[in-house]
Amino acid sequence: MANMNKKSPGQGKTKKQYENSAKTTFYGWCGVIFMVIILFLFTLLGGCATTHDVSKECCKSKTISAE
Repeated sequence: MANMNKKSPGQGKTKKQYENSAKTTFYGWCGVIFMVIILFLFTLLGGCATTHDVSKECCKSKTISAE
């Protein structure tokens, strides 16, 4: 009964498995951050006002807001 807190052989993660899980998690978060940055840049640089002259017809609002 004294050894109930010890894990049996084969249970839990080895040091190598823990390191691999930590690396995978790190690379996953790096991928998420990269995707957010790319999405932000496409949103910021993809608008009509940044790619065309704002005096052109494509950038003028055709709808009138309700007041």
